[in-house]
Amino acid sequence: MFDYADKHCQQNTDCLVNISKITPFKWDTLYVIDSGWNLDEIKSVIGAELKERTDIFSKIIFVKDGQVVYFEEYHYYPDSGDEKILVLDFDYENQEKGLIAYYRVPREAPKIVIKMKGDPSVEDKIYYLFSSVNEQQVQRNPASFRKR
Repeated sequence: MFDYADKHCQQNTDCLVNISKITPFKWDTLYVIDSGWNLDEIKSVIGAELKERTDIFSKIIFVKDGQVVYFEEYHYYPDSGDEKILVLDFDYENQEKGLIAYYRVPREAPKIVIKMKGDPSVEDKIYYLFSSVNEQQVQRNPASFRKR
């Protein structure tokens, strides 16, 4: 994802990315899920079994025919030595509509947004904010959903 964004996107600008063009595997649905979910909650959303312990970090899960075909967790550590950091953007600063619980991106509409942002305090660090294209991809937490 970093290579694609570096080649096709500009810093501080929303960049529309067709995620199906940069994934080397087949998938039906991409889920981007915030931290704090247990395995049963994740299974109820994605409709597939996930065996990894997943309650601590944000995650990206690709599902094909009811099976997880790719899973990755993201730990955001601003002080890490990494020059490129992927941040799953759950729009914490804009909560008037409710907190975002997860994104659901179907293969038929595989666009997401990547926004590259430099860190003025650290010259060589670039953040890649991964977020939804529109509100249809977003599931927000209604009052009756989950209690954190």
